[in-house]
Amino acid sequence: PDLVMFNVLVTALVATGDVEQAVRVYREAVESGLLRPWIGDSKIDLHGIPVEMAKLTVLDALADVLHSPRDLVVVTGKGLHSPGGIGVLTEAIVSMMRNEFNVSVEDDTPGIVVIRRKEASALLESPSRTAAASEPVRSARTQRV
Repeated sequence: PDLVMFNVLVTALVATGDVEQAVRVYREAVESGLLRPWIGDSKIDLHGIPVEMAKLTVLDALADVLHSPRDLVVVTGKGLHSPGGIGVLTEAIVSMMRNEFNVSVEDDTPGIVVIRRKEASALLESPSRTAAASEPVRSARTQRV
């Protein structure tokens, strides 16, 4: 399997509402080394990751970071290599956090979204709000680039 196959599967599973299975497939991609989003202990890079996979990446990273004293820095990119030069990841991540989880984020710096741990801690207190953020991929830490 390659990253394209994982992405197609994740997108289809999310579209049908099977987020739990989508998270399992996402984690398989991370554990196999096909997806390596981590940069350090509290930063992920979403460059080249399609939107649905990027959303799962953020949720999984949040689950990991929420158990530490750090905020999560999400590198979404400015969209320079996207069609029309317009990035879709920043908007997708900001919208997900604000609209689906009622978590405010900082997106003042182009291509960067900061999710404050304090703001996102409500996700831990309300596990029914997201199955995706319930159990982080701890093994992914060894696969960071």
